[in-house]
Amino acid sequence: MKEKNYSLLKKKKNNIIIIIMEYDSEIASKFYQNNRYRDQFETKSLLLDVAITSGDTSFMVYLPEELNINSLSDVYLGTLVTIQVALNSTVNTMGFLVGIEQIEMKTVGGDITSTGGGNNKYNGKFFIPNEASSVNTTIHKGRKLNYVGKIRPGKYKVPITITDLDNGSIYNSSNGRFIAEFIIVEK
Repeated sequence: MKEKNYSLLKKKKNNIIIIIMEYDSEIASKFYQNNRYRDQFETKSLLLDVAITSGDTSFMVYLPEELNINSLSDVYLGTLVTIQVALNSTVNTMGFLVGIEQIEMKTVGGDITSTGGGNNKYNGKFFIPNEASSVNTTIHKGRKLNYVGKIRPGKYKVPITITDLDNGSIYNSSNGRFIAEFIIVEK
């Protein structure tokens, strides 16, 4: 049986109030709608493909069009793949520090050798473990989305830094490369 929504109408006839119930399909269709609920969030994928020249740690990635963010958004790292990266064999190459200027990261870090204020090389960057056991292609981060930070509305170009734990290059040759995919989800 189909439910119906009725509205009450009052009519006055010969000093007698007559109440008439009428079905109003327009009211019925809007009754259960919530005009503030959104079940669709806009997502964007930012794919950075950077070829490395010897010793580089900072890169400016030029996009074919500016990255346009319309509202405050969360940024997640989807994937990070490298080739010809330094092997995970020393204290300084056991992970990478990645920083992107426009992404607000609330990372504060230090180490036990820091005195009087900590070591700023960790601040505003995120850590990715170095999974490389050979110079071949290595997936360092590819299993799930990791929260990186937030990005405010605006139009952006993408300066990125990727270093070892001693702010040196993560590459031991001049033909290295990394590909990173960031997922941007509007709040």
